[in-house]
Amino acid sequence: MSKRVCICLLDDPVYKQSSIRVAEALARAGYAVTLVGRRLRGAVASAAGGDTTFRRVRFRTLFHGGKLFYAEMNLRIFLYLVFHHVDLVCAVNLDTIVPVWAISALKRIPRLYDARELFTELAEVVARPRVQRMWLWVERRMVPRFPVGYAVCQSIADELLRRYGVGYAVVRNLTVLRNPVPGARPLDRPYLLYQGAVNYGRGLDVLIPAMKQVPLPLVICGTGNYIDQSRALAEKHGLGRKVIFTGQLPPRELVRYTYNAHAGINLVEREGLNQYFSLPNKLFDYIHACLPQVAMDYPEYRRVQETFEVAVLIPDVTETLVVEAILRLCNDPVLYGRLQANCRLAREVFNWQVEEKGLLAVYDGALHKK
Repeated sequence: MSKRVCICLLDDPVYKQSSIRVAEALARAGYAVTLVGRRLRGAVASAAGGDTTFRRVRFRTLFHGGKLFYAEMNLRIFLYLVFHHVDLVCAVNLDTIVPVWAISALKRIPRLYDARELFTELAEVVARPRVQRMWLWVERRMVPRFPVGYAVCQSIADELLRRYGVGYAVVRNLTVLRNPVPGARPLDRPYLLYQGAVNYGRGLDVLIPAMKQVPLPLVICGTGNYIDQSRALAEKHGLGRKVIFTGQLPPRELVRYTYNAHAGINLVEREGLNQYFSLPNKLFDYIHACLPQVAMDYPEYRRVQETFEVAVLIPDVTETLVVEAILRLCNDPVLYGRLQANCRLAREVFNWQVEEKGLLAVYDGALHKK
């Protein structure tokens, strides 16, 4: 009988590509996988196409943010796990770690921690000292109780080892190597693309005003805690038609925007170690689409850039630096062609088919640990 794995997250499992990749890899390896999360307001009712190899459970929540939302989701995750048979349970990030630990202890089953973020160093956490102190309290008490886990990059794995002595594997947020047929261009002209979480600390308050100095429009695919401010900023600067918001898109629809773009934007403000250590999956989504990008000169980006030059790196998020980098991709065809060619090489190395072997080793080791 297949071992049953439950992966718990606070995001919507229809849209969270990193968790979808993990679930699909485990399902291919013979595990019976369930992703448990929330259903975003206005989101599709079920998985796009209904052709997944794993199960999704999505809770409609009474609350949509703040402490009550976290409390509600943690309680609902715990109750779901109480009444369902599971052989291994995994917490994605610190905001699901408490119910996962409680169920693991109650049912005496293995547990894993998926450190997608250095959660206590998120920009939106660092900006609120009382909130950060609360999450640090959770981190100090919970992470040492998860001796087995994996981190999204080497920098976060090293930091958790330094703080708590946990030796986590590194499973990067790499994209599945495919050759999709993206279909028709969503716009009738070249455009820049920002995809992913529209959150505080992602450089949008700089990027959006910078679009006044850039000849191409900007398409923003995603949603998050800075979406309302981003829309308001575009209107304030008279960019209502030049900055286009698509909202959250299912992966298949997002591919159409990614593969037809002229260049990708990947900005992260250095407000907390998590941003400095970040290795977002859009870095690799852009690489796989052979899409030159503007990205940050931070440690994990630099690791990739030193292997294959795929981006114009900038040391900080300022309007001047952002505009200069974008204009280089618009006006320097030699640079653009070189970055595109390097993306074609890099996608053969940085892909999920190679990376998932390490993921499967972590899960297999946790289930068979004596």
